[in-house]
Amino acid sequence: MSANKKTLVELLKRIRRDILSGRYDDKKEAMVKSGIIEPILRSLGWNTEDMEQVELEYSLRNESGGRGDVDYALLDRGNLFVVIEAKAYKRAGGAEPQLFGYVYDAGALLALLTDGGEWRVYLTFRTGGYKERLVRNINIVNSEPEESAEYLWRYLSHQEVISQRAQNNARQDLEERTNREEARRTIPDVWKEMVEKETTSIIDELIDEVAKRVGNAPSREDIVNFLKSLRPQPSSQPSAPLTEARVFSPRKIDRPGVAQEEGQIFYILWNEKHIHRQVVDAFVEILRRLDNEIPNFMEQFALRLRRRRTNCPRREKQDHFRQPRQIGDWHMDTHSSTQDKVIFLMEACKVAGIEYGKDLIVNFPSRQK
Repeated sequence: MSANKKTLVELLKRIRRDILSGRYDDKKEAMVKSGIIEPILRSLGWNTEDMEQVELEYSLRNESGGRGDVDYALLDRGNLFVVIEAKAYKRAGGAEPQLFGYVYDAGALLALLTDGGEWRVYLTFRTGGYKERLVRNINIVNSEPEESAEYLWRYLSHQEVISQRAQNNARQDLEERTNREEARRTIPDVWKEMVEKETTSIIDELIDEVAKRVGNAPSREDIVNFLKSLRPQPSSQPSAPLTEARVFSPRKIDRPGVAQEEGQIFYILWNEKHIHRQVVDAFVEILRRLDNEIPNFMEQFALRLRRRRTNCPRREKQDHFRQPRQIGDWHMDTHSSTQDKVIFLMEACKVAGIEYGKDLIVNFPSRQK
């Protein structure tokens, strides 16, 4: 690792400590800019005092012909490479329309939306919506500083940007992510077809493995019936009513590298651990990540919660929402008990086709909301 990257890593460690200590909670956008964004840009090789490199409040024309400003424009010799829209910490949700309202006029190939904790990197000129253009969400709070530094350097360092390697990196990474998501979404369909065809190799392997374990081989009929029981159920079928959780207690996690700190709020999704100060922030982030990864997730999730008139996600924000949060194109009232949030996440796992307690593990102290 180069000396410049090591300096960036140390800066990210300090910023991470400050964020987790609550320093930026309920603070204005200006504090995030001066305390997080601009120090990171300087560490990435940008001279924030030189308007030839970094111009603040960069004026652009929006889609309707009016004018507006993006918070930062990264330039070289008059050429615009990157635009950055900044928000107060935890206030970046739903800000994509504002950012993308200007990027077409800008001509910049990369656009970033950040609240200081999350840095969402978008490839501007690509077909599709925001999700299809999202290259990576760099979370400097939940990721290791070394990992965050690598990605920030890859997309935002002065030398990578002006050489246009950053743009090529983004294209390559987005293509790789898109291909991986397509393959992952196809797994249930292929598995269903294999089960329905009663694929011989699967049946034979199951018979052999069971025989090795217990000394007796199961019948072919029993194996076929078992495979048929694994067929995915159509998500359009009427869902069962939500059940009440009997007893709620944080799960004990027995995994290497997972802290057992009492009262710590965290979740593990697809083997990645994320720490939060508030249960509601973790709850909303889980839903946003599932919505980013699973096609039509929020629509199907809303169908499952349709019996919950108060907390059911809606297309439009409702007047009766006491604690509204935006998740993609949907709005949800997150004013509910911790126990209810856990129940909602169990239902979300069913919609996403993942297993609660395995693919998603949460540690939500019940005293929190």
